[in-house]
Amino acid sequence: MALPDFAAPEELAPLARALPVALASRLVAAGEEVNLLGVPLGPEEARALLSTGYDEVVLGEVLRLGGALAVTARRYRLEDGEPLLVGTATLTASSPTRLLDEAGKLLAQLYADRPAFAPGTLAHLLVVPGHLRLPLGGRRKLVVYALDEEGRELKGVRPVFQVEDPGVARVNEEGRVVAVAPGETRVWVQAVGVPGAGRVKAEASVTVTPPAFGLRLGGVALGERPPFPGWARVGLRLSSSGGTPPTYDGGGTDVAEASQSPLDYLAGFFAGIVTSGQLTAALDYELGTSLLFHLEAYQRTLAGYFGAGLGFATPTAPEGLQGVSLRLVLGSYLLGTRYPLEAVGEAVFPTADGRPPAIRLALALGLDLYP
Repeated sequence: MALPDFAAPEELAPLARALPVALASRLVAAGEEVNLLGVPLGPEEARALLSTGYDEVVLGEVLRLGGALAVTARRYRLEDGEPLLVGTATLTASSPTRLLDEAGKLLAQLYADRPAFAPGTLAHLLVVPGHLRLPLGGRRKLVVYALDEEGRELKGVRPVFQVEDPGVARVNEEGRVVAVAPGETRVWVQAVGVPGAGRVKAEASVTVTPPAFGLRLGGVALGERPPFPGWARVGLRLSSSGGTPPTYDGGGTDVAEASQSPLDYLAGFFAGIVTSGQLTAALDYELGTSLLFHLEAYQRTLAGYFGAGLGFATPTAPEGLQGVSLRLVLGSYLLGTRYPLEAVGEAVFPTADGRPPAIRLALALGLDLYP
């Protein structure tokens, strides 16, 4: 088979030389024997080439139509000593690169009588990676491969993405996933632009994890506080975020069914809160005066988080706090998602008689680490 340079105006000459190379690479991959000829040819030259032994010749032209590029191609075969037109093709594109990438579409038109060059039917969609584990605020791009019945990759297939729960993660038209809040969801993928696309779907699971460990540095800004450095505090935060939370499986969530095994139901409920990262153990030390421990439940989003906690305060000095503590936490993130800025409202109810509750507002800056 002969593939001469395509005819083209002078400014499109490089593209006219590159296009036969793009076609030849696909023909060789299909088992054809191809000769590249570096001279532009017309129908008369095609007749001459066919008469010298080539079984087929493909001729073409590259044109500029407005702001786009257009290619027309013709496939000739020698029949009874005369060139016979057995295939035609046209293709338009916005740029030379796009034109070369879609050269396979020219072959599909030119060789409509040859199944090897016809576009295959979509049989499988492969999403990589199939499971995403992202920290809160993390980003990752999904790559989709479209395969036909024989496992060959199909070109020109456009994937369409849809997330099951946009409250947990978002996905754009390019397949980039953004983690919005802790939890689990799925991204569904379909394809357009190829036969059989409506029947094939794929999915990728997405797990968004909350911070597993955090450090805090701050102090009491308003309310009852001892002299410096007693009002300054350092803190640790520990959240469980491993695996899928266990759930009660009693055949349903009806109250009557749950009441048959209340301990299993309650254990599954509270274990789900802990393992999903909604519950955090917080330990704060006010330098030289008090130690505060809280269990805090959080609702986290990409913009920030809100939490409430219950705990106790233990004095480490005579002026320290002692009693039951209630806490409200409002936080946001600086410089991404690893540097939280928190405002903490606390009410400590002393266990000793005669002392009023201590109402305080604390501020803290921290660092969160993810599993």
